Amino acid sequence: MATDSFPFVWSVLARLQPDDVRAACADLTQGELNELAQVADVPRVVLVRDASGARILRSRARRSVRTLKIIVELLVRPTRDLVIAALGDGRSEDPSYDDLVSVLPDAVDRDGARRVALLLAYAVDDTWAAAELCRRLLETDDRFVPDALGEPVDDDIEASPPRPSPPKVAEVGEQARPKRTKADRRKRTPAQAPPPRYKKKRPSRPSSDEDASPEATTADPPPVTMNGGAIRADAHERRAIRLVGSYRDVDRDDPMVGRVVLAEVVFDGPISGGKVRPCVVVAASGRHDLVVRPCYSEGGRRAEDFRAVPVSDVRQAGLDRSSYVSHDEQRIPRSAVADELGWLSVADWNQL
Repeated sequence: MATDSFPFVWSVLARLQPDDVRAACADLTQGELNELAQVADVPRVVLVRDASGARILRSRARRSVRTLKIIVELLVRPTRDLVIAALGDGRSEDPSYDDLVSVLPDAVDRDGARRVALLLAYAVDDTWAAAELCRRLLETDDRFVPDALGEPVDDDIEASPPRPSPPKVAEVGEQARPKRTKADRRKRTPAQAPPPRYKKKRPSRPSSDEDASPEATTADPPPVTMNGGAIRADAHERRAIRLVGSYRDVDRDDPMVGRVVLAEVVFDGPISGGKVRPCVVVAASGRHDLVVRPCYSEGGRRAEDFRAVPVSDVRQAGLDRSSYVSHDEQRIPRSAVADELGWLSVADWNQL
């Protein structure tokens, strides 16, 4: 088992807290975070924000030694780079005990004792050049011994749902009232007669007009409109939209097409970055990617684009405010989807 092959790593990994995982993921590059999310088989947002990230990574690491090494190597990579940069080119390949002791305080201040201890444990179990020095630190340094890192986390208790509260015990002298059933309520509530239905009395007509046909109504009902335009008779049919970009292995019949999902998308601007926002899945690109169009709130700069499409059925889309579907497209990995909110109505889809 993976726990037997890496005893020092598991001694620290079992004590790793959700804050440690979130901080390590924040220090990773986008490519490294994608790799960690794929190995854990969860969206990136779970590792970055959710409190269950540490428990999920421990569960995946128990599957095999290879999975364990990938997870731990990614988690310790920011701390390793920090220590190597502090040691410099001359000491990083074969540091002495005093060299390690001199650079570890800064690493502990930035990443915490548990993340530094995980790096030392991985160096011991993976037999790095400084494995014996790291082992000495784990066994003798008061910052990295198991007792100083906290108690091991019981993932089974953390994953179990909360127990229901015990029933309220009636006080002494208070008689418990029997619970009323539907049959009791029907017995106690007298049946009410339905309200009378009144029919408009029609004026009497001469007998000669009995066979005459009723007058035809010439006024047609007003057309159903949306955004100022009438909805076509074929608006119930979802048409194939034209994609803005070109993608490989486009699949327009993927089950995710038409869904409104919550996913992290990259935006451009003075300071580029990413943000989790609602998106409409317009196609699939291969087995691992989706093509999405982000949604923006009404009043924002992106919503004012003349090509943006307003969402008329906000409730079906799973949104909580008036939103617009952008004309811009992005290709994201399926692992970036954090949640499925709803469906874009067919009438809204046909306007994309």
